[in-house]
Amino acid sequence: MMRKSVWISVFAALLLLVTSYAWVHFQMQHKPVMPKITPSVTVFQVKTENYQPTIEAVGTLQANQGAVLKAQADGQVDSIHFAPGDAVKQGDILVTLNNVQQKGALDAAIAQQKLNKAMYQRDLELKKLGAISLAAVDQAKATLEVGAAAVDEAQGVYDLTIIKAPFSGRVGIIKVNLGDYLQSSDSIVSLQNLDPMFVDFYVPEKLFSAIKKNEMVNVIANVSPDQVFTGHIVNYETVVDQTTGMLQVRAAVPNPKETLLPGGYATVKVDIGTSRTTLSIPQTALMYDTSGAYVYLVQDNVAVRQNVQIGTQINQSIQVLSGLKSGDVIVSAGTNKVQKGGEINAVAIETGDV
Repeated sequence: MMRKSVWISVFAALLLLVTSYAWVHFQMQHKPVMPKITPSVTVFQVKTENYQPTIEAVGTLQANQGAVLKAQADGQVDSIHFAPGDAVKQGDILVTLNNVQQKGALDAAIAQQKLNKAMYQRDLELKKLGAISLAAVDQAKATLEVGAAAVDEAQGVYDLTIIKAPFSGRVGIIKVNLGDYLQSSDSIVSLQNLDPMFVDFYVPEKLFSAIKKNEMVNVIANVSPDQVFTGHIVNYETVVDQTTGMLQVRAAVPNPKETLLPGGYATVKVDIGTSRTTLSIPQTALMYDTSGAYVYLVQDNVAVRQNVQIGTQINQSIQVLSGLKSGDVIVSAGTNKVQKGGEINAVAIETGDV
């Protein structure tokens, strides 16, 4: 009886195993086939373009002449001859301090000098007549010269009370009021000559040979990002900054409407060398691995890996030195969905400048 029950158990186990295998086989045979997914990508047709090598740097705008005018003597503000924002010419009187005392000293020195001159002329005539000695004439001449120095000194002290524009330009916000008592070196107003403007920027030492005086530059200022100002290089520093390895360059930019202001920032572009034809592709098309840079060529809707040698960045694109030719079509967006040798579906073609 015991042997019979064992055989029954073995038979039941075998039956269960065969039944399970048959069920799994049936399920595999009738499993629905999933459709093959072809990734959708954007492609780009490589083309030849003209490429102009360019240095691009951020620069700082400077007035070609600028100064903060300050009091040169102590005194009370007696008159102000300009309004903030006025355009003034070299030599225009801007501020006058109370100078009654200085004017009186100048007038006295001038009067004394007139007397000295008259006495000297009289002594010369008397000397011709033999009425006085040569020593007396020399003394009169010395008195005349001392008087002239006294006039110059009095004139200088008087002039210090009159603040004039040292050059033509535009004044800013006045920092004094009528009646204020100023001490020497107190600030009065800023004066800036804004046309032309200077823009100072820095280039790497290795590009120094490409920088030449009178070379044209294009300037885009933060204050007017939609306008391109054209200028030229006027000079460059004679020493390379040892900390940064950069060379300071200065360009002049016409600014007749005074759009550009000192202290602002601007992007400077300088063309170097001659333009040449080149191939360029979108940066999004490039991929990298241990063997270098590569792209996916599109051939009969199949992605084919193609190694490339790249050059410099051109706006939002990369220069291609080798590996592609004009007319090649590459995957420019959606590369993360592409497999080497896999089929793709081009849903968009990227055109225009990259």
